Amino acid sequence: MKKILLTKEIINDVLKELGDYEVDIWDESKDGYLTKDKLKSIIAPYSGIISMLSNPLNEEVLKEAKNLEIIAQYAVGYNNIDVNYCKQNNITITNTPDVLSHATAELAFALLLNIARNISTSAQETKEGAWKGWEPKGYLGTSLKNLKLGVIGPGRIGTEFTKMCQGAFNHEVFYYSRSIKEDFEQCFQAQRLELNELMKSCDIISLHCPLTNETKNLLNKDNLHLLKKNAILINTARGEVIDQDDLVDILCRRNDLKVGLDVTTPEPLDTDHELFKLKNVIITPHIGSATTTARTEMGNIVCKSVKDHFLGRTPKFKISHENH
Repeated sequence: MKKILLTKEIINDVLKELGDYEVDIWDESKDGYLTKDKLKSIIAPYSGIISMLSNPLNEEVLKEAKNLEIIAQYAVGYNNIDVNYCKQNNITITNTPDVLSHATAELAFALLLNIARNISTSAQETKEGAWKGWEPKGYLGTSLKNLKLGVIGPGRIGTEFTKMCQGAFNHEVFYYSRSIKEDFEQCFQAQRLELNELMKSCDIISLHCPLTNETKNLLNKDNLHLLKKNAILINTARGEVIDQDDLVDILCRRNDLKVGLDVTTPEPLDTDHELFKLKNVIITPHIGSATTTARTEMGNIVCKSVKDHFLGRTPKFKISHENH
């Protein structure tokens, strides 16, 4: 019987859904965090792995996976997986696109509203008793109506986020991408700009691009300083898309900027990290896909991907090695 490792417990009843196989679920409460060394030591007997972004499935680990046939990633991104090694060793990789697009866009939209209107700050100060009564100049925020929105990565999530922003606030839409996105342009009357021009022109910059060699540290000291006065920066993509040290530097010098982050480098940040000391920054714990609906659908997809592979069918969301 083929063995499957689930590296974290998920919503779905995996033991039932994959009942034809032997499934082991890593128990963090009993065995601790699944480190790279622990993963190396246990991976050998498994034919399938249902993995998380936090699992380092690099060449060092995968060399120990003598029986591995499929990695079903419980996420859209898969930058934790050595794709080239998998290609060379005939290991199938799948992911979970589409089903978390709306959930992640919702979170980006929530971060935008929160940071623009000082919701977390004012709520916390109210709870702590710092708020003494209504003031004409108290907790003044930014109106989001009729602003210029800049989307970096106009894919599924970026499109859903743009629908929300344009529908609610009549945003004028701009985007940055390596290629022209005709459907995005037609849907939102959007205009493609070079990155520096986007940074200078837009009131809101929202990141929705995958992490690749080209997008790592895409935002850095060379372009972060171009942000408009009172600009808002949202990142629900990957922490490494922004050079975090450069971000801290610019935020320490410009308190007019506002930033909402659902992703950081690393995750989690140390509690004494400089970003936590800044009032113009909100950080959430990578909860972009954290709705019951999205996480259930993600579980359905990874289970079906594993079953399809073992039954000789091509999984619907198989990653094409040709793109790497």
